[in-house]
Amino acid sequence: MSLPARNYRLLGSLLANAASADASGVVLKALHQAAREEGKSLGQGSGELLPLLDELGYEPQADAQGEITMGNCPFHMVAQHQTQLVCSMNLQLVSGALEGCQMDCGLAELSPRPGRCCVVVHPH
Repeated sequence: MSLPARNYRLLGSLLANAASADASGVVLKALHQAAREEGKSLGQGSGELLPLLDELGYEPQADAQGEITMGNCPFHMVAQHQTQLVCSMNLQLVSGALEGCQMDCGLAELSPRPGRCCVVVHPH
């Protein structure tokens, strides 16, 4: 059995454009809440942050001081056109994962740099 083609890039682009067009901020707030809750749920299921982030496609790398940078943005195709929306969603997703893993291993913050994801986890 063969399935017809799926176009998740178009879906992501349409949803991101709709969220960005919402001047009230209601959609953005809902996106942030959903991302944080999903991250928390994923973190609870995993229990370990680095393997979870790797599974999600972030390609996490921890340095000697414990700072975690993400070598890849799993939402890069949409982030190219809706950078602020996707980066703020990424921040909430990773923050939720930290909370869900119940690890006091750091604080996620935005630190955009070319060639990697905008989120960095700083150790406490």
